[in-house]
Amino acid sequence: MTLDGQLIFNIVLVVAGGAISLLITMLRDEIKAVKQSQKDLSDRVYSHETAMPKEYIRKEDMHRLMDEVTTRLASIEMDIKQLLKNSGPQQH
Repeated sequence: MTLDGQLIFNIVLVVAGGAISLLITMLRDEIKAVKQSQKDLSDRVYSHETAMPKEYIRKEDMHRLMDEVTTRLASIEMDIKQLLKNSGPQQH
């Protein structure tokens, strides 16, 4: 190989090596971005999963419980009114 041929070969080799290095760097950065995106998505899914209720109550049971609470509160209200009525100012 002549000196000019060797010089051209070295230049081609350096350019090809630089292009391959650039390509590898770009691929590595893309892989990092995809991994980060996957981690972010996984974290979002997990946060939604933990926010979801573990048990559900049937609508009929909820209405029954609310009726019980309402009835009990009405009873407490009546008791308070009766106590206030009985403890009002007493005349001697």
